Amino acid sequence: MPEYNVAFTYADGQNREGRKTFKTQTLANFAAAETAAGLLYSDLAAIMDAEILRYSISGDTVVADAGGATANKDEGITIQVRKTNSLRDVLRVPAPVTGLLDGNGNLDTSNVLVTNYVENFQSAGDFTFSDGEMAVDIIGGWLDD
Repeated sequence: MPEYNVAFTYADGQNREGRKTFKTQTLANFAAAETAAGLLYSDLAAIMDAEILRYSISGDTVVADAGGATANKDEGITIQVRKTNSLRDVLRVPAPVTGLLDGNGNLDTSNVLVTNYVENFQSAGDFTFSDGEMAVDIIGGWLDD
Protein backbone atom coordinates (compact mmCIF):
# COMPACT_ATOMS: atom_id res chain seq x y z
CA MET A 1 0.00 0.00 0.00
CA PRO A 2 1.38 3.41 -0.96
CA GLU A 3 2.29 6.48 1.02
CA TYR A 4 1.19 9.92 -0.16
CA ASN A 5 2.37 13.50 0.17
CA VAL A 6 -0.08 16.32 0.83
CA ALA A 7 1.21 19.84 0.14
CA PHE A 8 -0.73 22.88 1.37
CA THR A 9 -0.10 26.31 -0.13
CA TYR A 10 -1.10 29.21 2.08
CA ALA A 11 -0.88 33.01 2.17
CA ASP A 12 -0.31 35.28 5.15
CA GLY A 13 -1.76 38.74 5.75
CA GLN A 14 0.84 40.31 3.41
CA ASN A 15 -0.03 37.86 0.58
CA ARG A 16 3.28 36.02 0.97
CA GLU A 17 2.85 32.40 0.02
CA GLY A 18 4.26 29.47 1.91
CA ARG A 19 4.06 25.72 1.55
CA LYS A 20 3.78 22.96 4.11
CA THR A 21 4.07 19.30 3.11
CA PHE A 22 2.97 16.26 5.08
CA LYS A 23 3.62 12.58 4.40
CA THR A 24 0.85 10.08 5.11
CA GLN A 25 1.20 6.73 6.69
CA THR A 26 0.52 3.83 4.38
CA LEU A 27 -3.00 4.17 2.97
CA ALA A 28 -5.08 1.76 0.93
CA ASN A 29 -5.49 3.96 -2.16
CA PHE A 30 -5.78 7.49 -3.55
CA ALA A 31 -9.38 7.84 -2.37
CA ALA A 32 -8.21 7.20 1.20
CA ALA A 33 -5.50 9.84 0.71
CA GLU A 34 -8.12 12.34 -0.49
CA THR A 35 -10.23 11.68 2.61
CA ALA A 36 -7.23 12.01 4.92
CA ALA A 37 -6.13 15.23 3.19
CA GLY A 38 -9.61 16.72 3.54
CA LEU A 39 -9.64 15.97 7.27
CA LEU A 40 -6.15 17.41 7.70
CA TYR A 41 -7.21 20.51 5.74
CA SER A 42 -10.13 21.11 8.12
CA ASP A 43 -7.92 20.79 11.19
CA LEU A 44 -5.09 22.85 9.70
CA ALA A 45 -7.44 25.63 8.56
CA ALA A 46 -8.88 25.81 12.07
CA ILE A 47 -5.46 26.15 13.71
CA MET A 48 -3.85 28.52 11.16
CA ASP A 49 -4.53 32.24 10.79
CA ALA A 50 -3.15 32.18 7.23
CA GLU A 51 -5.46 31.50 4.30
CA ILE A 52 -5.04 28.04 2.77
CA LEU A 53 -5.14 28.56 -0.99
CA ARG A 54 -4.98 24.98 -2.21
CA TYR A 55 -3.58 21.57 -1.55
CA SER A 56 -2.27 18.81 -3.74
CA ILE A 57 -1.89 15.10 -3.18
CA SER A 58 0.85 13.04 -4.76
CA GLY A 59 1.99 9.49 -4.38
CA ASP A 60 4.92 7.43 -5.46
CA THR A 61 4.55 4.28 -7.49
CA VAL A 62 7.43 1.84 -7.21
CA VAL A 63 8.24 0.27 -10.57
CA ALA A 64 10.31 -2.77 -11.41
CA ASP A 65 12.50 -1.23 -14.11
CA ALA A 66 15.88 -2.80 -14.72
CA GLY A 67 18.19 0.06 -15.69
CA GLY A 68 21.11 -0.52 -18.01
CA ALA A 69 24.52 -1.31 -16.57
CA THR A 70 26.02 1.56 -18.59
CA ALA A 71 23.42 4.15 -17.50
CA ASN A 72 25.03 7.43 -16.47
CA LYS A 73 22.90 10.12 -14.83
CA ASP A 74 25.55 12.71 -15.70
CA GLU A 75 24.80 12.29 -19.42
CA GLY A 76 21.63 13.47 -21.08
CA ILE A 77 19.94 14.40 -24.30
CA THR A 78 17.97 17.52 -25.18
CA ILE A 79 15.07 17.36 -27.63
CA GLN A 80 14.09 20.75 -29.05
CA VAL A 81 10.45 21.09 -30.12
CA ARG A 82 8.16 23.73 -31.56
CA LYS A 83 5.02 24.27 -29.50
CA THR A 84 1.48 25.17 -30.50
CA ASN A 85 2.22 28.85 -29.75
CA SER A 86 5.14 28.68 -32.28
CA LEU A 87 7.74 29.08 -29.52
CA ARG A 88 10.52 26.60 -28.95
CA ASP A 89 11.03 24.53 -25.82
CA VAL A 90 13.12 21.56 -24.82
CA LEU A 91 12.61 18.16 -23.27
CA ARG A 92 15.63 16.90 -21.34
CA VAL A 93 16.18 13.20 -20.73
CA PRO A 94 18.84 11.97 -18.30
CA ALA A 95 20.84 8.76 -18.83
CA PRO A 96 19.64 8.04 -22.38
CA VAL A 97 19.90 4.60 -23.93
CA THR A 98 22.68 4.08 -26.44
CA GLY A 99 21.89 4.22 -30.14
CA LEU A 100 19.93 7.49 -30.12
CA LEU A 101 22.72 9.52 -31.70
CA ASP A 102 23.76 9.60 -35.34
CA GLY A 103 27.38 9.47 -36.50
CA ASN A 104 27.80 13.21 -35.92
CA GLY A 105 26.70 13.10 -32.29
CA ASN A 106 23.29 14.60 -33.02
CA LEU A 107 20.09 13.06 -31.75
CA ASP A 108 18.36 10.89 -34.35
CA THR A 109 14.96 12.59 -34.13
CA SER A 110 13.37 9.92 -36.31
CA ASN A 111 14.24 7.17 -33.82
CA VAL A 112 11.00 5.54 -32.65
CA LEU A 113 12.06 5.87 -28.99
CA VAL A 114 12.42 9.63 -29.43
CA THR A 115 9.17 10.09 -31.36
CA ASN A 116 7.23 7.92 -28.89
CA TYR A 117 8.51 10.04 -25.98
CA VAL A 118 7.66 13.35 -27.69
CA GLU A 119 4.16 12.09 -28.55
CA ASN A 120 3.38 12.28 -24.82
CA PHE A 121 3.59 16.09 -25.18
CA GLN A 122 1.67 16.36 -28.46
CA SER A 123 -2.08 16.73 -29.01
CA ALA A 124 -2.77 13.01 -28.61
CA GLY A 125 -0.68 12.85 -25.42
CA ASP A 126 -1.59 13.49 -21.81
CA PHE A 127 1.12 15.99 -20.87
CA THR A 128 1.79 19.67 -21.58
CA PHE A 129 4.67 22.05 -20.98
CA SER A 130 4.50 24.24 -17.89
CA ASP A 131 2.82 27.01 -19.92
CA GLY A 132 0.03 24.62 -20.98
CA GLU A 133 1.25 24.38 -24.58
CA MET A 134 1.85 21.16 -26.48
CA ALA A 135 4.59 20.12 -28.87
CA VAL A 136 3.85 20.34 -32.59
CA ASP A 137 7.05 18.92 -34.05
CA ILE A 138 10.64 18.07 -33.26
CA ILE A 139 13.18 20.66 -34.40
CA GLY A 140 16.33 18.81 -33.39
CA GLY A 141 18.26 17.31 -30.56
CA TRP A 142 21.72 16.73 -29.15
CA LEU A 143 23.78 15.06 -26.48
CA ASP A 144 24.23 17.37 -23.49
CA ASP A 145 27.73 18.42 -22.46
